[in-house]
Amino acid sequence: MIKLQEFKKGAFRTSLNTGVPIVVIGLLGTYGIAPAGTVPRRWGHQVTVLIGKPIFPQAEESVAAYMDRYRVALVGLLSSG
Repeated sequence: MIKLQEFKKGAFRTSLNTGVPIVVIGLLGTYGIAPAGTVPRRWGHQVTVLIGKPIFPQAEESVAAYMDRYRVALVGLLSSG
């Protein structure tokens, strides 16, 4: 099951203001290293880093719409990994 935290708006606002894309990056297996409320462990677990395609800002796009496009791309990337 894919569980994502809430995104922060700053990177998306910066991207919209500058026209620089945001690269979709996902991590799999981090819960095994540090389940909620525990101290991180560094042995016995594997973390996979997935790097997707950049998401380019569109003219007159809202921050919320940009974040939604990123979320869809990230869920797709994590589902394929």
